[in-house]
Amino acid sequence: MANEAKNKLVNEDGSYEVSPLEKDVITLKVIQTGVNLLQEYDDPKVGLKDNLNHMIQMADLACNQDSKPDIILYHEFPLTGYSSGTRAEKLKYTIEVPGPETEALGKVAKECDAYLIFGSYAT
Repeated sequence: MANEAKNKLVNEDGSYEVSPLEKDVITLKVIQTGVNLLQEYDDPKVGLKDNLNHMIQMADLACNQDSKPDIILYHEFPLTGYSSGTRAEKLKYTIEVPGPETEALGKVAKECDAYLIFGSYAT
């Protein structure tokens, strides 16, 4: 019974244990841009590289204009674009996680001291 009380997430009165926040206010920057659809490239790797470079440029702008962000939030599928078709067709346009794209974006996040959030088809 003692372990059960110790592992309880929410008390009967609705309260729960909290930790102090690192900051009271965070800065979120949202990036909404165009994206090259990988389906439109003869070599999808070329499109992926173009989109990655664009993401890095946009992060650089976000990090160096006005206040520094704590979080940079990209639109959906900024690396691959949205692919229509079956699951098998969409799997042609995935990135590996971890992989070269996430490694490059991780370096950007570290340089900016910010979290980067984006969605992608991944394997």
